[in-house]
Amino acid sequence: MGQARHRAARRRRLEVVGAAAVLLVAGLVGGAVAGTRDPGSGSLTVSGGRAALSASVGRLGDGVASVTFTVPALPTAGGLYLGLDVRDQPGVAAVRGKVRILPDGTLRVGSGTVVAGVEQSFVSAPVPGRLAPGGRLRVDVRVSGADHARAAIRAWVPGATVPPWQYQTFDGTRAVPRSGGVRAWAYLSGSATGSATVTFQGLCTSPDQLPAGPDPDPGSSPAAGTPYGSSPIPGGGP
Repeated sequence: MGQARHRAARRRRLEVVGAAAVLLVAGLVGGAVAGTRDPGSGSLTVSGGRAALSASVGRLGDGVASVTFTVPALPTAGGLYLGLDVRDQPGVAAVRGKVRILPDGTLRVGSGTVVAGVEQSFVSAPVPGRLAPGGRLRVDVRVSGADHARAAIRAWVPGATVPPWQYQTFDGTRAVPRSGGVRAWAYLSGSATGSATVTFQGLCTSPDQLPAGPDPDPGSSPAAGTPYGSSPIPGGGP
């Protein structure tokens, strides 16, 4: 009986610590994070000029991270940015893949690095197609490389044909850790009015799905971006 009470008390302490960690992440980036008992799902609320990160799911070195967002409304101005931070070590560095959703529903995808909370040499490219209000958007980010991280991103509407990787960047600075956490991420442009709440599901990692081909030459330019040929992303819809 004493052991059962001890286990129950320990479980309650862990739940409190976990909830506090989620609140700390939200406070650091200025957005609101609503968690669930499923760490792979939740919601992110952001206002103009603010970002939000979910709690971390697992760890990833080389492999693929995935998530599906639901976007109730398009931004009024600027853009709504959604994506994934992978190999994330808070306060140190991460690889970020993200999608910019413009007020008319058009999309841009890109990837880059984040060092000490600041995006470094981020680059992006337009992707054909539009997202409608209430639409869902699947985002995959893959990363590889021990000393220099190579990242690629693709985004599409679930149920449509999976497109090829749409954009790739290479970081030659050695700033990105070899492994780290995986988080869903959102940001709303400062020019947008009101706030935005997006939900996410299926946040997960697939460490066995490695990028094909060799890493770029470490002597090449840091964060050099390469757009891929891509299939159009169909208009959004639940």
